[in-house]
Amino acid sequence: VLLGTVLALEGRVGLRKVLKRAVMDTPFALALPGLAYSVQNILYYEALSHLSVASYQVLSQSKLLFTGLFMTILLKRWLSKRQILALVFLMLGTILTQLSEMSRSCITGGNALYGGFLAIAGAALSALPNVYFEKVLKAEGQSMWARNIQ
Repeated sequence: VLLGTVLALEGRVGLRKVLKRAVMDTPFALALPGLAYSVQNILYYEALSHLSVASYQVLSQSKLLFTGLFMTILLKRWLSKRQILALVFLMLGTILTQLSEMSRSCITGGNALYGGFLAIAGAALSALPNVYFEKVLKAEGQSMWARNIQ
């Protein structure tokens, strides 16, 4: 589908240029984000074996906090006070949910602290490649089509 879209919008010559750039020039430019997504999936599966579904959902939403943090560091974009306040409320909700889960996990035999750590690590590994990919797309001379093919 992607190649058909490139062909329709860029023509044969454009398709050749995009494929050359994606396959020959920089074939592994996005290998690390792909690896980060793979590790993130493994962490999430392990976290699910120690957490309830509700707790997992709330903790995995901490990727918004990490996205804001990485956006500030990598893209040098600052968050407004309102955005920071929203992220603080998100983290408070995450912490309160995790504390209530820890008391329940003692009864069911799961390790909520371990599962919570894995879910938060997975959220960080989800946010970092997203921000990195945005940085790559905004770099000068980069073809969005070539990056998508990679």
